[in-house]
Amino acid sequence: MNLENQQGRLVIFTKYPTAGTVKTRLIPALGAEGAATLHQRLAEHTIAQTQGFLQIRKNIDIDLEIRFAGADRQAMADWLGTEYRYVPQGEGDLGDRMARSISDGFAQESSAIVLIGTDCPAITPNLLLDSFSKLSTADIVIGPASDGGYYLIGVHRRIQDRFSNLFQNIQWSTSGVLTQTLKISSQFRFKIEQLPTLNDIDRPEDLQYLPESIIQSSNLDIFN
Repeated sequence: MNLENQQGRLVIFTKYPTAGTVKTRLIPALGAEGAATLHQRLAEHTIAQTQGFLQIRKNIDIDLEIRFAGADRQAMADWLGTEYRYVPQGEGDLGDRMARSISDGFAQESSAIVLIGTDCPAITPNLLLDSFSKLSTADIVIGPASDGGYYLIGVHRRIQDRFSNLFQNIQWSTSGVLTQTLKISSQFRFKIEQLPTLNDIDRPEDLQYLPESIIQSSNLDIFN
């Protein structure tokens, strides 16, 4: 099966950068304002990568959506621009919110849906293209994070009646998220493809993986 001329959807999960509510595990190292500024720059960097992806997507028709929390649509549009569709993440844990976004995508005729957050600055346009390409034959594509979670997950319509199992009974924000997800995938005999392992920026020890461009644009003096 080829994804060309089919409908794909890329969903970005993020929060409005209000100090004290984002990147809270980095507050001891950066302060509340510094952590919020870093979150803002990471989100803007991720958006830039998705724009790069849209330039190289070939014949894959991509619908781009931002699932947000912490503000209203107007505040999000003022921050990231009016050209995106903004949808509130809604209630529930992370699994509930991700499953809801995928269900909505399938209901709107998407064939392949890829979800990313804004914590992984190593995501590139080519990696996003690869994730959709893998879904031409795989049921699931996943990008492992070095902390035991994942920075990307994608699902194809062929498992639309069973995919929600991937997000149930997961201990979110722990080092076991990836292992638990892969176990569920095996139990349901989903065909899964993995992307390279990358680093999320969640904890002070992760700051070493920040690109210099983000450090400079955030005015962070993180190594002194």
